[in-house]
Amino acid sequence: MQVRQDNRPLYLLVKERLEKMIADGSYQAGEQLPPEAELARLFGVSRATLREALRVLEEEGVLTRKQGIGTFVNQPRALVERGIEELFSVTESIEKLGQKAGSIIVGLEQAQADKSMAEALNLPVGAELLKLSRLRTADNKVAVYCIDYIPKIYTERLPENASWDGSLFSLLESQLGIYIEQAIAQIVPINADENMAKLMHIRKNSPLLLLKQIHFDRSGVPIFYCENYFRPDFFNFKVIRKRK
Repeated sequence: MQVRQDNRPLYLLVKERLEKMIADGSYQAGEQLPPEAELARLFGVSRATLREALRVLEEEGVLTRKQGIGTFVNQPRALVERGIEELFSVTESIEKLGQKAGSIIVGLEQAQADKSMAEALNLPVGAELLKLSRLRTADNKVAVYCIDYIPKIYTERLPENASWDGSLFSLLESQLGIYIEQAIAQIVPINADENMAKLMHIRKNSPLLLLKQIHFDRSGVPIFYCENYFRPDFFNFKVIRKRK
């Protein structure tokens, strides 16, 4: 693999290529890079040039070099940091970064409430739901996989041309006058299974943050339930704790 493409110093081209390989998942957070000799052969450069590229990446916090052991990829800093006590839409969070928020609809299908779903949404068992599955993107990169369960009593009131591409909060408010005011949330750390990994363009067993939420309107009525799978390199959640 030759990296000479322009007149910039060769070590910068190697650095750029390594950054792209980390970004596309070729080398993941916590993973050890191949030995220097192997990387130098891969890029077609001298070990001195490679070491300079690694030095710069270490200074920028991308890599950690451990003497006598090897070079490791650091966990990237999350792009979005939110307090878990904040109720936010994914669209809003991405747009606040100055990035373009997008959606890819994976599925839009009918479902029925099982016992736990019925209890969560105060519905009879077997009540009809709409199951909406979407990949939420930031500048065309998958950041979150969202699965929303919305009772038919709400979706049947929406116009036929209702768009499911944007914020569900905004859709419910603009079309039905339903303002989502609060949610009960549970965070569960998980590893991506094979299907999830393919959908989100990550490796199998990559860490994800699963946020399970029941959303309520201003009157305390449960409106919909969702399961959002966040990539931790895009989203980081924090908790404010106070002494009583």
